[in-house]
Amino acid sequence: FIEIFLTSDGFIKIERVIEEGKSEGIRTVGYGLKSVDLSIADRMVDQIYDLLNTINPIGNVVEPITGVKKVMFVKQENGMLRNHFYFTDEEGNKKFEIKENKILQKFIAMNSETREEEFEVQYPDARNHNYVVIKPNEFIPVRRKKEATKVTFNGDIVEKNLQITGDYTANHFNVELNEIVIGAIDCLNDTLKDTYRIEINDLKYDYLIMALTIIIDMDYNQ
Repeated sequence: FIEIFLTSDGFIKIERVIEEGKSEGIRTVGYGLKSVDLSIADRMVDQIYDLLNTINPIGNVVEPITGVKKVMFVKQENGMLRNHFYFTDEEGNKKFEIKENKILQKFIAMNSETREEEFEVQYPDARNHNYVVIKPNEFIPVRRKKEATKVTFNGDIVEKNLQITGDYTANHFNVELNEIVIGAIDCLNDTLKDTYRIEINDLKYDYLIMALTIIIDMDYNQ
């Protein structure tokens, strides 16, 4: 549970509460893995803070807070090349297939239902952590910030700032567009890095969250 209340000295306090009959898990920051449940709880706290922090003096919310509209699961194909990804919905229905063309240095995303190609992830400069997401009428450069303490990527979409920030384990990522959360990417297997769970908060950018999953996976090996 999460409780929000005002302290006697006028601060807003956000506090996790241990459920009755449950015990508190002990976790040292920087060691071990963080579960998907905990990463979701962290995102909830962040969004609650953002909500409270953007209420103006007369009580109006000045920044929209988004919620999860769609959840998808990603599985990387077994084998030596590991260059084929399947995206399925929560019922296990295949929605997208993304395959690599090593000669052209790009991944091509095909809609499993329409059998049409919808977007590409190009990586001719992957060694320097530079990538490009291409969709009809859209060209989105994505680059990793080398100096960042946490794994962080930046990009631009039609004059909007795109930022993808990982947690200390580099397994859970928030995706923000102009500081509005549009999705999240969680790695489900830290050892193999072959399965992911993604949240899509803005359905208009579902292709972008999928493309960024490929970039995060690819960049891990650079």
